[in-house]
Amino acid sequence: MKGYGFTYNKEFVEATKQIYFVLQKETDDLTGAISELFIANNIKTCKGLTMDKVRTKYLIDKLVKPSLDK
Repeated sequence: MKGYGFTYNKEFVEATKQIYFVLQKETDDLTGAISELFIANNIKTCKGLTMDKVRTKYLIDKLVKPSLDK
């Protein structure tokens, strides 16, 4: 899945949906919490870039949230 120069495989997006779903009841800053989780575990994009807060925000706003709202 591509957009704005970021590339994510479908399994990564699906896994992030599950993390989002679980954490949404635990914190108000979901993007920050998921971003910290990715950074702490040195998670990278398909192109080998570290999942920082900007990439995580894009992933959540453009790929995760819209699919959960369906």
